[in-house]
Formats: sequence, structure tokens, C-alpha cells
Amino acid sequence: MADHKLGRPRKILDANKIAELVGKGFTVEWVADFMDVHVDTLYANYSDALRKGKCFRNGCLQAKQYKAAMTGNTTLLIWLGKQWLGQSDKVENTEKRVVLPLGWDELTSENPTRVC
Repeated sequence: MADHKLGRPRKILDANKIAELVGKGFTVEWVADFMDVHVDTLYANYSDALRKGKCFRNGCLQAKQYKAAMTGNTTLLIWLGKQWLGQSDKVENTEKRVVLPLGWDELTSENPTRVC
């Protein structure tokens, strides 16, 4: 009985090249197409290279954003403050709201010194 393997022969890819391409901003789908493999192959067998490439790419982008923010780019200063420092635009209103009785306008116009 012959020993047959099912499926295509296994391709050995250059993990450093995968990391480099992803690090330059190419999508995993593009890299898979470029290397003539299915995307699932990269995720299943080269996840470490994908992670390293994304880490490098994100680090470069983060450094550029930081540099632009430090030159006074207000939009990036605000965005990085929200992302890194937990700052927000949310304004908290701590005043209590009081429901005024019907006819409040008449009461105040007749007796402006009346205190409720």
C-alpha cells in the first residue's frame, strides 16, 4: 500500500520577508497573494512573523504621530491625549436639576424678591 499525502506540497516561506512586508504596511491578504499562498496559511504557520511585522509597522506609525504631535499638531495632541492618557471631551454636569412648579413665571414677575 502506497503512502500518499493529501493536499498540496508544503511551501516553506521566508518568515523575515513576511515580517518585512507587513512591517511596510502591506496587508496580510496582499502578502499571501504575493507569496502565492492562502491567507489561512500565513495565519496558521507564520503568525509570529505577522505579529512582528505589525508590531514594527504600528511602532513606526506611532513614532511619526508622536513626532507630529510634538511639533504642535493640535489634532494629534488631542488624539494622543485621549489614547494614551485617557483624556476625553466628556463634560460632567454636577448641578442638580430642579423641576419648577407650574406658574413659576407669574410668581417671579409679581414678587421678584420671593425666594423659593
